[in-house]
Amino acid sequence: MKRSFSSTAILSAIVWLPAAAAIAQNTPLVRHVDLTYTVEIPEVPAGATTIDLWIPIPITDGRQTVTLVNESELAGGQITTEQKFGNRMYHRRFQAPLSPVKIQFRYDAEVREQSVSAAKQLPASRQIKPSAELAPYLGNVAMIPIEGRISQL
Repeated sequence: MKRSFSSTAILSAIVWLPAAAAIAQNTPLVRHVDLTYTVEIPEVPAGATTIDLWIPIPITDGRQTVTLVNESELAGGQITTEQKFGNRMYHRRFQAPLSPVKIQFRYDAEVREQSVSAAKQLPASRQIKPSAELAPYLGNVAMIPIEGRISQL
């Protein structure tokens, strides 16, 4: 008896076999990503004289290695690091006369699977109050208010 396999079945095996091998060896899965992130303001509001853009920049840490591959094209601004959490950002100011704004960031990233045990415990334990470890990410901040209507919802 002759067996035939569909291209979907073969493709599924090719995709899932490395993942199954990594799980069996208890090693984290790794993905390589080429990412293009575009920020665009196609229509500048009438009467605007200045535009300040603050754009988050991904960081390299234990979970991912990120390389900005087109940093030389971003010479009109500067990359800074915020003090409290170590977040990186790109700041650029545009002055009048203003025209449509478009900036592209190209990244080369290697992302490694990671588990966050504190987050997994919340739904499992039906814990109503998150642990102190998560508190810095759940509070009210000037740019992201959570009081009033948000907390009521």
